[in-house]
Amino acid sequence: MFTVRNQKTEIDMKNRHRLKIIMTALLIPAVLAVSSLAQVRRPVNSPENGKTAFWREIERLDSIEGDEKYPAGYPERGFAGVAGRKLAGLKWAAFKPVAERLLKYDAVEPFSEGLAEVRLNKRQGFIDAAGNETIPLKYEIVRPFSEGLAAVRLNGKWGFIDKTGKEMIPFVYDGVGLFPAGFREGLAQVVLDGKEGFIDRAGKVIVPFKYNFVEPFSEGLAMVWTNGKAGVIDKTGREVVPLKYKSVGYFRNGLAYAQLLNGKSGLIDKTGKVVIPFKYDSSPIFSEGLAAVKLNGRVGVIDSADKVVVPFRYHHIIFFTEGLARAGRDGREGFIDRTGREVVPFKYLYVISFSEGLAPVYLEKKYGFVDRTGKEVIPLKYDIVKQFSGGLAWAELNGKEGFIDAAGKEVIPLKYDDVWCEAYRKEGFIGVRLNGKNGFADLDGNEYFDF
Repeated sequence: MFTVRNQKTEIDMKNRHRLKIIMTALLIPAVLAVSSLAQVRRPVNSPENGKTAFWREIERLDSIEGDEKYPAGYPERGFAGVAGRKLAGLKWAAFKPVAERLLKYDAVEPFSEGLAEVRLNKRQGFIDAAGNETIPLKYEIVRPFSEGLAAVRLNGKWGFIDKTGKEMIPFVYDGVGLFPAGFREGLAQVVLDGKEGFIDRAGKVIVPFKYNFVEPFSEGLAMVWTNGKAGVIDKTGREVVPLKYKSVGYFRNGLAYAQLLNGKSGLIDKTGKVVIPFKYDSSPIFSEGLAAVKLNGRVGVIDSADKVVVPFRYHHIIFFTEGLARAGRDGREGFIDRTGREVVPFKYLYVISFSEGLAPVYLEKKYGFVDRTGKEVIPLKYDIVKQFSGGLAWAELNGKEGFIDAAGKEVIPLKYDDVWCEAYRKEGFIGVRLNGKNGFADLDGNEYFDF
């Protein structure tokens, strides 16, 4: 294995991983989303930017048949055989100039609109796909680009910059929205003197700073809250639903949950008309056409017509993903399908939602994965894991990190102190840290240090 110079690490990425896992496992997410991986980007000398000898050779290897051909679907499956080893070298040679530019950073975040956040010595900036530092690391905090602009903080104040780093909205604000922090549907939530409102891309105040709290726009409407009461505004700031509720959710497909001041919840449309009566003890947040609701101390599932599709017999039910929902009863968790059939036994301390057909489960202080039939396809032996994405899952064992595939194979061995860069997973490389040194590993476990 090669070596590189020591890297000073100001960010504890391991704690970031742990926090994400704990939040996912123990809290009901406020917004279904998540997590998008970096979009597919190619090195500068890619087939789309002029075919070089490297990429022409890779294409030739693609055409090889028989045992010598590397598995289809690289980078997700890694390299194999003579051709695969040659391909690994060619891929690395093409990526190496990018890697050299990245080594100095403490962390590189996934790309958003073509740029990625980078951190070094408590300062943040942006790089492009080639690893060029397009926006200097001079900011205290940066947020991902959204609709062409990024929220950034300098000297304790927030403003917005474009992709060239030009200041488009002055640094005068005390805060920006927590999630997502930036523009959505042409407007951004900002904080000034303890009150919240909205500005447009030119920095013009569209919704005055008179609310204690606002949510981002969704389907042209946004929840606003002040003096203990919530309502809904349109993009002109007009209050289309009066501020009379305890809370109001995001609009999806023209509907949003609302909660009365007495705690009872139902569903309203964009005019404020009640679609589902205010009779539930929890807010009906829909996912995949269904919502878990609480009534008389028990949780069941309803559809958008308020028909009960899963009886009220559970302690909790969390969003449906991939047709299954995490549910709890008698101190244990498992999964139910859309009819209420228990497809994963209720024997785990807690479970995490399905992704790519597999779900993390936790029992006796260890994590593993089950499939949709409830079979434990990856043994419960890890200290921490994340959901599968792009065919891989991050895992930690005895303080060491790496990645496993859907068969439980260690694609990147669990030997590293930290994973500091996943922005180039689609290109087949992940930034790893070992003994204080930054380097890269490919998806067959080959290491690249001291280059």
